[in-house]
Amino acid sequence: MATRPILAPDVRQKILSIVSLHWETNGAPLLLSRLGQLLRTGGVDLTATFGSTKMVDALRLELDENLIVKTLPENPTIVVVAPRNAGAAANVAIQALDQSPPKNDDSPAIPRYNKAIWAAFSWPIKPGQVRTVSLEPVAFKDVDANLAISAATKKISPALVVTRTANQDPKEHQRLVAQAITKWAKDSGVAESELLASNIAKKSANAGDSLLSRMIEALSPDQLQRVALPLDVVDRLLKS
Repeated sequence: MATRPILAPDVRQKILSIVSLHWETNGAPLLLSRLGQLLRTGGVDLTATFGSTKMVDALRLELDENLIVKTLPENPTIVVVAPRNAGAAANVAIQALDQSPPKNDDSPAIPRYNKAIWAAFSWPIKPGQVRTVSLEPVAFKDVDANLAISAATKKISPALVVTRTANQDPKEHQRLVAQAITKWAKDSGVAESELLASNIAKKSANAGDSLLSRMIEALSPDQLQRVALPLDVVDRLLKS
C-alpha cells in the first residue's frame, strides 16, 4: 500500500515558492524556522499539515528532488533550505553560513562572543537593510535602512557584517568578524566585555533564565551534539 503524502499539493507549492523567492532575492539559504513562520503567515496550519512528523523530515522525504535541506555541522540546532537547482552556489552559501564563534582553546587571541552577537556580524544582510541589535535580551533583526530604529536598539552598518567568501580561510574570517565586533562596540559606546558569552550568561542567570538555557549557552556546538539528558532532568533544569 502506498504511503499517503504528508504535504498537500498547495503546501508543496508554497514551500517551493518561498524558498525559491528567498534564494533569488538574497542569494542565501532560508532558515527552516523562518520557513515555518512564513508558512504560518500564509495561512498554513503547521500542526494539521505535519502532524507528528518534523518539518525537516517531511521536506527531506517529499521534496528531496527540489530542495537542499542541510543541518549545519558547526551549528547543529540550525537547519537551512535552498533550491536544489541552485547547485554548487547553494552549497557554497550554506558552507559560508556554517560558522561558530571560535573556541578559546583553538583561537586564544579571539574572545568567545555570545552566539547571537557573532551571528549578527557574520550572517548575510540583504541590500538596503541595516541590522539592529538589542542587548537585553541579546537579539538582532534586519530592518529597512530608511526606517527609524528604537532607542533600545543599536545599529550595525552593513559594512561591518563580514560574510565568509567561498575560498576564505575560516580563521581569517573569524579574525575579521572579531575586528568588526570590536570596532562596532567602540563606536557604539558598548563595553566589549558585555558582548562575551560568559558575561551575557551571567546576566541571563540574574534575570531568571532557566539553568537549562544557561547550560545550552555555555556548551560548544560539538558538545551540544553529544549531550543527551533524560526528560526528568530536563524538567528539573527548566524549573531551576
